[in-house]
Amino acid sequence: MSGVLGSDALFHPPGELSRSGVLDVGLKCAHSCRFCYYSFMAEAASGGKGQPSGQHAALRHASFRSTEDSLRIIDLMAGHGLINFDITGGEPTMHKGLPDMVRRARERGMSVRVITLGQFLMQPGGGRERLLDALLEAGTTDFLFSLHSSTEEGFHAATRGSLKKVLAAMDALDGLGFQYSANTVIHAGNVAELPDIARLSAARGVYHHNFIVFNAYYRWDSPASIAGLQAGYPDIKGPLERAVEILSAAGVAVTIRYLPLCAAPELVRHIVGVVGVHHDPHEWMNRAGNSDREPEYCAEPLPVPVDAPRHIYALKRGERRLDFGADGNVDIVAERGDAFKVFPALCRNCAAMDYCDGLDPKYILLHGLSGLAPFADMPGSLPLTASRRAYLPAFLLKREPLADMRGAVAGVLQGFAPGQAVYPYASGPLLERPNTYQFAQCTGPGFLEAWRDSRRRALAALGPEQAPERVAEDISSAIILPGESGVLFAALRRGLARNDGSEALELLDRLVQRFEVTKRVYGSYAADCRAADKGDYLRLDRYVAFGVLLQEAYVKTSCLSYLNALLKLLDTVCARAASVPESWRGKAAWLLGREADFVAALEHGGDK
Repeated sequence: MSGVLGSDALFHPPGELSRSGVLDVGLKCAHSCRFCYYSFMAEAASGGKGQPSGQHAALRHASFRSTEDSLRIIDLMAGHGLINFDITGGEPTMHKGLPDMVRRARERGMSVRVITLGQFLMQPGGGRERLLDALLEAGTTDFLFSLHSSTEEGFHAATRGSLKKVLAAMDALDGLGFQYSANTVIHAGNVAELPDIARLSAARGVYHHNFIVFNAYYRWDSPASIAGLQAGYPDIKGPLERAVEILSAAGVAVTIRYLPLCAAPELVRHIVGVVGVHHDPHEWMNRAGNSDREPEYCAEPLPVPVDAPRHIYALKRGERRLDFGADGNVDIVAERGDAFKVFPALCRNCAAMDYCDGLDPKYILLHGLSGLAPFADMPGSLPLTASRRAYLPAFLLKREPLADMRGAVAGVLQGFAPGQAVYPYASGPLLERPNTYQFAQCTGPGFLEAWRDSRRRALAALGPEQAPERVAEDISSAIILPGESGVLFAALRRGLARNDGSEALELLDRLVQRFEVTKRVYGSYAADCRAADKGDYLRLDRYVAFGVLLQEAYVKTSCLSYLNALLKLLDTVCARAASVPESWRGKAAWLLGREADFVAALEHGGDK
């Protein structure tokens, strides 16, 4: 049974079948991705229009499924028990009915992710100045952006699109606190760029990055047809390892598809494994690639066993020679499907064969078996390796638009058990990307204990508390906190101590209102309490000083708005506990102690 995390993310237990689907809205597309096998699907559907010199011509003339049929498929998928689906094409953002599809999904209680090259999101659409806004208003849960290069030139060469347009859409979402996914097809033209592509994702709101090793389907039917497009595994290994390292350090989940396990042994936990295994939360459980078929057929669930791939991809052991004529022969000891993927003699005694996707025969003919070596041991239980089962970030599904998915990733990496409550709001780059809290839920004692765990981890980095009298003395002095906000906070504290402190509370209330909007503490403020310099918000000592003011205002008034702001402010401090200036760590630790006292008093109905 799936467990809900505190950030409106669903944890999908490894080994359970996916509950996601796909809506193919049609093959119409304005893009020209070099590696797009949908282009050949469109050519076949058009009766052969479009020659190799015009690979993408059929995509231009393809049609979209009607909005009516698309809504019918959504209704049917919901009736089959699916809870999430991807909308794909072609380029789905070209479909005029896309906002209506998203609205229908949300009406049916389904989360929905739009797969896109991101070229049209900032253009008018859906009755709004930006299509992006129309899709967000409709309730889009997630986007899966195609990020195939780190440079404008490389992106244009690979897709004939613009990287600037993709990044503009990402930046717009970042400004709203909306996190999303990214997709990179690994091909010969971008292998060296993989670390730089990873840095683009890590610096933005990407929470899950999906790497897809180029698939030589349809008319890529010979070694010559994939030469210059299909990269060799030894060339992929190093850059991909560096990319995964960059993303993991930033708290981004990483998945790799269509890569034999031994091609990158250090990355086994990230590799999905066998094609046709439907155990990741985003794997499609209904019929895909049938945009011309009736809704009932497209929405129909696939017959997938719980502990194995679909029967058409089942492992068949047996030696035989595959004859490719002038291209040569491939001797195999096992295969998946009708030689869809194969295992050469090198794999005969490999312990990982049951968990591995195998190799495309055309790859072997072009690149050989360099860099591959059998495993002597591969722990696991079918159909997933043990390391894959243990990599919990891959099994998180975004369920609400403003869910903090990076926080959820941090939570499962910090050792929370599947289904256990997680407090995801005190991790990640919160200074740069503050929490939004719009969908924050307190889910009972487990959630409260997870919150306490986040504070205990911060205290371990901060060290012992400073004595209360020393904190009071330091905060009252403007000298220890240079700048206009230091003077302001010292004056406010003195004002709070006078009589009823109403004048100071009135000013503090305006500062709290601004903090609730920005979740930032600035170096100086204008007369209306807005930031005088919006870029001056990185000093953590100011957060601690402002937190002391909030706790004193809460003690004085018992007004929960001050405690609420204090909790959020300390989330940011805890996320960067190791970066708090040394002279302020004891004060931060003392402030966490006060926060704990306040929460405990509320929990037990006692006094502060």
